[in-house]
Amino acid sequence: MPRIQQPCGLLVLAALAWNAAAFALPPRTAQQLTLYRIWDAEALCNDGTASGFYYLPANDTAKQHLWLVYLEGGQWCYDNATCHARLQGDAMLASSRSWDKGVKLGGIFDGDAKRNPWAGAHLVYLPYCSSDAWVGNAGPESNSWGFYFRGQRILEAALKQLQEGVEVTTLEVVRFPNHTHATHTVTANYSLTAADHVLFSGCSAGSRGAMFSIDSVQAMLPAGAPPVLGFFDSPLWVDLEPLAPGIVSLENETQQVFNLVNASARLGAACAAAYPGEEGWRCLYGQYRVPYIATPYLLSASQFDKFQLPYNEGSNPPYAPGPNLSYALAFQQAVRAVVLELPTRAQARSAVYSSACFKHCTSTLAYGAFWGVKVDGVSLKDFLAAWYFGSTDPAQWTSANAGAGVLPAGMSPQRIDACDGYACGQCHSETTVPAPPLPPAYAQSLLAGAPPLQYGGVSAPAAPALHRSRVLTAAHLLMFAAAVGVSLVLLSRRRKNALRARAPAFIELPPMGEEAPLLGARG
Repeated sequence: MPRIQQPCGLLVLAALAWNAAAFALPPRTAQQLTLYRIWDAEALCNDGTASGFYYLPANDTAKQHLWLVYLEGGQWCYDNATCHARLQGDAMLASSRSWDKGVKLGGIFDGDAKRNPWAGAHLVYLPYCSSDAWVGNAGPESNSWGFYFRGQRILEAALKQLQEGVEVTTLEVVRFPNHTHATHTVTANYSLTAADHVLFSGCSAGSRGAMFSIDSVQAMLPAGAPPVLGFFDSPLWVDLEPLAPGIVSLENETQQVFNLVNASARLGAACAAAYPGEEGWRCLYGQYRVPYIATPYLLSASQFDKFQLPYNEGSNPPYAPGPNLSYALAFQQAVRAVVLELPTRAQARSAVYSSACFKHCTSTLAYGAFWGVKVDGVSLKDFLAAWYFGSTDPAQWTSANAGAGVLPAGMSPQRIDACDGYACGQCHSETTVPAPPLPPAYAQSLLAGAPPLQYGGVSAPAAPALHRSRVLTAAHLLMFAAAVGVSLVLLSRRRKNALRARAPAFIELPPMGEEAPLLGARG
């Protein structure tokens, strides 16, 4: 071993040990799901490559009739520039060319039955490559840049194929060291039947897709199947104008997607009647769509959503006293105002969970937020389990109790943090103190849609104090990143030198629009 790599290796090990001690993260029993190709010729990614799904069969006899179907998220694209930027910069969200044959996930996919109600059940994870929040039904003729928007068809085809249990062959490209094609064959042992309970879920754009599709999913399941229920993690966009100038608002994005992807079949009859014609885009926007969902659901919405808040702010926290912090606190009030009206009277079996935390996609975060973030002492995992199985007792998390959609006696369908201040809730690894409340006049001006930054002479609230552990955590991350970066550079140089003389020519992947191998790393 070259001398220079020895101290570097020691530095990496030291950084790993220091970070592990600093974070004190719970152990994760990740399970690997296997990739299966979807054979429907119309279920295509943006670039025309075949779509697929990851699946792990049930391994607990008490959960043989329990299924989790989960849609991946990852925003969307809405015009030529954003769609091509997506394909070039984050291709796994627009193409299956680089998908892996296996994926490991945390949270609701964790394998520890004591802390995850869905451990041991049938687990299905649909990777996202249609860039349309799973609602599109349009081919390349719908746009000038030749993209497919087939989110509807991918979902329908996956649920149909899960009922067939056919043998599936997937292809992978061995990019290193010899750049050759190889065939990986798997035999599917799935069989979604009329006896099975399905929790239909997703995160972020996947959650919005689940929310938009949930009232149509029952018809996609076997005849006579138990009623499907929905779990929506972080779909709730609230209608607030961005603080930073020059940002394309999420409302504007939604209007462009509405006109682009042919989502009419996913607007919902009641919502479309409430927002007819050009106003139909509101049925693809969380704040306006949730009240019209007929299927029982559980909604999780962080009051400082880690996607929309920084997007609207144009920057990440910490937010200093002044416009940024005030906007964040107004954002909290806007989210809380929406969730306090949910579920509606017509949604008797639904429930809402809202933490005052800076989080997004809590159900799949690898470091334990699913059971670590709490509202009034109750985690999202426990609230979801109590709603879906009627109990927080792991012994009751079985197929026999699935699909209850009714919380135990004494539990309110609203579990909503009431504290005021940035990330003032029980936020797992985050440690903050409450900030002073937002000046009422400024809060009302934002919620009413008036231009931000108009304080009316009222001074901005003070910023929340940062706990010393945050500073230490940042130092740990910097040290770890630097050490790993140096090691990877050295390792890469060594490999390149060793393979220069013997590596054959690279085999090109099929051009866009032709069938490509299913690959991938969904990390």
